[in-house]
Amino acid sequence: MGVAAKTRFASICMVLAGCGQPPHRGSPSPLPSPSSPSGPKTSPAPAPISRERACAIGDPSACQRLAFDHGDRGDKAKSSSFGARTIRLLRSSCDTGDLHRCTWLGLLYSKGTFVPTDRARASQLWRQACDSGFGLACRNLANTVDDSEIALWSSLLQRACELGERTACSSLGEDYAEGYRLKQDLVRAVPLLERACELGEAASCLLLARLFREGRGVTKDAASADTLVARACSLVPTILQSCPGHRLR
Repeated sequence: MGVAAKTRFASICMVLAGCGQPPHRGSPSPLPSPSSPSGPKTSPAPAPISRERACAIGDPSACQRLAFDHGDRGDKAKSSSFGARTIRLLRSSCDTGDLHRCTWLGLLYSKGTFVPTDRARASQLWRQACDSGFGLACRNLANTVDDSEIALWSSLLQRACELGERTACSSLGEDYAEGYRLKQDLVRAVPLLERACELGEAASCLLLARLFREGRGVTKDAASADTLVARACSLVPTILQSCPGHRLR
């Protein structure tokens, strides 16, 4: 896959947990280990299937990659064909209640990928999935809210956070901590940042560590700050130059 195709795919999948990884195309499957006289025989690992085969049997992620890949090579006909199949598969899955694929389809509509841009349709799909309990859809829907509707924006992020969408917890917690769009409220910020950190958002661990080190909204506690920095470093080893020293500078 070319650089441009990778960038387009990443921009779509960065908010879609579960887009999947490219099928392995490298060394062949390992040979089975010789079985011991007393032990069971081992079976060889199944051979990976090609993207074309994966797309043919209904994997929209494989179809989408193929569409981007062929588009990057300048083959518009094949890119269009695989793009259309991606949309058909996502629509079919969404119609049967797959909230992840409804959210994915909404993202393609919002970006005009394989279909004409239709932000109203995207919002409709996200609203449907959000109301049914899919946190990422609530997060995406919050991103469409006008700056004049702060209460709606924060309520959508709150719901997304409660549904386990870590970036929503992080965004809302950071806003309460710094007072960007909402009035600064450290009492509300701390539990949101704690939730985001627990869910694996390294930046939230660092912000929470700073609050503990400075004693803002929490009792000043250097040990807790160091623990949080250590967690951030374990999640993203390059997030600080001081990793793995685990000290917040």
